Amino acid sequence: MVRDIDKELGLDDILAIEGSVVTVRVDNRRYGKSVTVLQGFDAGVDLHALAKELKHHLGTGGTSKDGVIELQGEHREKAKAYLRKLGYNVE
Repeated sequence: MVRDIDKELGLDDILAIEGSVVTVRVDNRRYGKSVTVLQGFDAGVDLHALAKELKHHLGTGGTSKDGVIELQGEHREKAKAYLRKLGYNVE
């Protein structure tokens, strides 16, 4: 089937990545802690897997919920560079 070929080639993933315009910002939380917030992902992006990959690459903790990835600490520039390497459009 045609749908199976799309999945096999990973076209859905590629379109989801290209359709995302990601914004990266740093918020300050309680006790002066910084959190890097990434949002603007296409609905087809597996946020849980991407968050896990980012946490591993940056050596930090974090979470993904409601279409947003939060990373503990200030990782704005490194996160932008890594997302660009993966093919995301980053603002």
